[in-house]
Amino acid sequence: MSETIPRRAALRTGTLAALASGLLASVTPPAAAAADPPPIDRAEDLLLAIRDVAARLDSRDASNLSHSLDILTDALAGGPERYAAWLAEDGCLDTGSGQRVLDQIGAQEEAERRAAVTHAPVVAKYAAVYHTGEIERVGTTIHAELTETYGEQLGSAINSAAFTLSQRHHDGADPARCARCLEDS
Repeated sequence: MSETIPRRAALRTGTLAALASGLLASVTPPAAAAADPPPIDRAEDLLLAIRDVAARLDSRDASNLSHSLDILTDALAGGPERYAAWLAEDGCLDTGSGQRVLDQIGAQEEAERRAAVTHAPVVAKYAAVYHTGEIERVGTTIHAELTETYGEQLGSAINSAAFTLSQRHHDGADPARCARCLEDS
């Protein structure tokens, strides 16, 4: 006995099959997505690329890269939550010309040298203040006073110059008048 399928039933069956096929396609990942490597494989590939490039860096650039990798390592060490917080808060790896750690240190040292020359009396005054108490407490006070008076960059440079002078010459004065320096010579 042959069974005839009514036209409506055939349409419903075809529609149902099309819906099922569409649903399956949305649930099943496409072949390209399945071919993407896991994130750890991609990260390891990047590490190998860094290893290969690092072999060609001079010592200054190697030090800058090492600093950035240390920052990244510290951020990763705390797990995904800490890493996400680091990215949201800062996420800075000190990269790019003028932003690399040794570029920043060089700029700070140059600013300190300029401040020691252009603001010598102020540097000498605050170098002497460093000897009046505990360095951290005094340093915090000095830094606040100098940045309020001279702004963040120049105030910090004067503060650094004063601290350096205080460490070089025990009373912050001219080395020719520093009793301890004269005793050491």
